[in-house]
Amino acid sequence: MAPLPCHPSGEPGIAKANQREHGKILAVLFILFGAAHLVLVSFVWSIVFALAREGYLRELPWFQMLALLGVTLSLIATPLISAIALLRQRAWADGMVSVACLVILAAGFIVLRYALRPGFSMTRLMFGVLYGGTNLAISVYGLWFVTRRAQAKA
Repeated sequence: MAPLPCHPSGEPGIAKANQREHGKILAVLFILFGAAHLVLVSFVWSIVFALAREGYLRELPWFQMLALLGVTLSLIATPLISAIALLRQRAWADGMVSVACLVILAAGFIVLRYALRPGFSMTRLMFGVLYGGTNLAISVYGLWFVTRRAQAKA
C-alpha cells in the first residue's frame, strides 16, 4: 500500500495549510514541555539554593553546578524559542526546531541515565518509559516536521 502524499503536487512534503497546523501543534507541545521543565527546574534550583544557604555548597563541585545550569537552561530556552519561531513563522524556525529536538533527546538520555542508575524498580521504570517516551515522541515529531517541510520547499 503506497503512502498517501500530503503535498498537492504528489511529492512528499507538507502543504502550506498543513505546515501551519503542524507548526502550531508542535509549538504548543514545545510550550508545554518548556513550562513543565520550568516548574521542575525551579524546584531543583530552590533545593540547590537551600543547600547552599546551609553550607553544603562546598561539597558540590563548580563543574557540576555549571553543567546543571546549562542543562536546565537549555531544556527551557530551546523549546520556547522554537515555539516562538514556529508561531511567528520565522525562516530560522527549522534550524531551531532541530536544535531543540536534539537538546530534548540528549537531556532525556542524561536524565534517564541518572534516574535509572542505582537499579531498576517499577517506579523508576515507569518514570523512564513516560519521560523517555515523551521526549522521544516530541523529538521525532519535530524532526519529522522539519524534514517534511524541507521536502516541500525543494
